[in-house]
Amino acid sequence: MSNTVKTPPRVTFASITPNNLGTVRKLNSVLFPIKYSEKFYTDILSPEVEDFCKLGTSISASESWLMVYHSASLL
Repeated sequence: MSNTVKTPPRVTFASITPNNLGTVRKLNSVLFPIKYSEKFYTDILSPEVEDFCKLGTSISASESWLMVYHSASLL
């Protein structure tokens, strides 16, 4: 049995902006089996949903990167 303590990954969340929208599009196309409309991508840039639509980054103890997209289904 090991006495190693695992450190949880650090996760940060950022607002979705025109600058990272391409990343969101790519993640959606790879992770989800549906095609989102242009209206969806326009809507997630709206300030009214900024608290619910975020792009998160997590870096694990092994220094590998994982991008996570989180969106509430309020659109």
